[in-house]
Amino acid sequence: MRLAKLMKYSGLLFNDAVCWVTFDGAYDFGYLVKALTHRILPQGLREFLLLIGIYFGKRVYDVKHLMTFCFDLYGGLEGVCHYLHVNWVVRKIHQASSDNLLTLYLFHNIKHNYFHHHTNYAMLKYSSVLYGLYYLHS
Repeated sequence: MRLAKLMKYSGLLFNDAVCWVTFDGAYDFGYLVKALTHRILPQGLREFLLLIGIYFGKRVYDVKHLMTFCFDLYGGLEGVCHYLHVNWVVRKIHQASSDNLLTLYLFHNIKHNYFHHHTNYAMLKYSSVLYGLYYLHS
């Protein structure tokens, strides 16, 4: 409850200037949506993604999803960072703050090395998709 209140008053929500970056973050956003709405999560994917769009905007990037467009990137956060020589100043294994900082460094590295020809506007086509949560079209 306190987290949701702090987030609402921080200016981070409903703000198109904010870019959200995660690594395989479906559960993280599930937790945040549940905390912000004070309700159980929606049953359907469409409704869940709609709530993410409302609260967090269009600039939500899941690095694990971005990696699916990079022919040589696969695996977990540490392995990909090692492969791309993404270094971190402070690293405590699986501490939230260091993993978040590492995810941000990795996002910028991938954007620079694999999507350098994309403008920020063009990058939007890779946004608003959380790894593992895809519509199944029949």
